[in-house]
Amino acid sequence: MGGAAERHYDFWAPWYDRFWRRYSRRTTAALLDWVRVEPGFTVLDVGCGTGVLAEQLLARQSDIRIVGVDVSERMLERARARLAGSRAELVQARAADLPFADSTFDVVVSASAFHFFPDASASCNEMRRVLKDDGRLLMTDWSREPALMRIRDAVLRRLDSAHVRVYSSGEARAMLENAGFRVVREGGYRAGLYWMWLIEAAAASDEVAASMKTSTDQPKEKTQRSKS
Repeated sequence: MGGAAERHYDFWAPWYDRFWRRYSRRTTAALLDWVRVEPGFTVLDVGCGTGVLAEQLLARQSDIRIVGVDVSERMLERARARLAGSRAELVQARAADLPFADSTFDVVVSASAFHFFPDASASCNEMRRVLKDDGRLLMTDWSREPALMRIRDAVLRRLDSAHVRVYSSGEARAMLENAGFRVVREGGYRAGLYWMWLIEAAAASDEVAASMKTSTDQPKEKTQRSKS
C-alpha cells in the first residue's frame, strides 16, 4: 500500500504494545462498556492494530466472527499471533476502501484510528456501506476540544507524516451523519494524557439520512458544546 501510516506502524509494530499498553487498556475498556455483541454476530474492527480490541471482544463473546483490517502488515502479523486459534480474520486494507460486500457486518468498531485516516469522510461512508441496516458503529478517538490536544495535533501534523488530523466529537458526528448514520449517544473520557470522544451510531433510515445530509450541507452558526 505504501502510505505514511503503513510505514509508521510497520516501524512501531515490535514495540507498540509495550509503549501503549496502559492507553490501549483504557480506550478498549471504554469502548467495551458500550458495545453489545450477541452469539453469531459478525464484527469488523477498523484499524485493528495488534488485535487488542478483537481479543477482548472474543473473550466476552466467543461465538462471534471478527474481521480486523489495518494498513500495516507488521501490525497484522502481531495480531495474528495474538489471535491464533480464534475465529478472527485479518486483512490488510484501508478504511476508505474496505474489501467487503454491502451490509456484511452486525457491528463495526474502531479505536484510536480515526485521526490517521487520510480521508475520514470516505472512511465513514465505507463503514456505513458494510454495516447491516440494523447494525451499530462504536468508535473512539482523540478529541481536539481541549487546548492541549489541539497543540498536540498541530505538533504531530508537522512532525509525523502519518498523522492526519484530530477531530472534535462534533466534527466526527457530522461526518457520520453525512454518511447515513444516526448518532445514538456520545461520551468523553481521558486515557492518561489523551482526551477522547466515544460515539455510538446506528444506521439511519433513507429519509432520516437524506434530511441530516441536507441540514449539514447548510451553513450554520457554530456553537460551543458543553461537556460534563
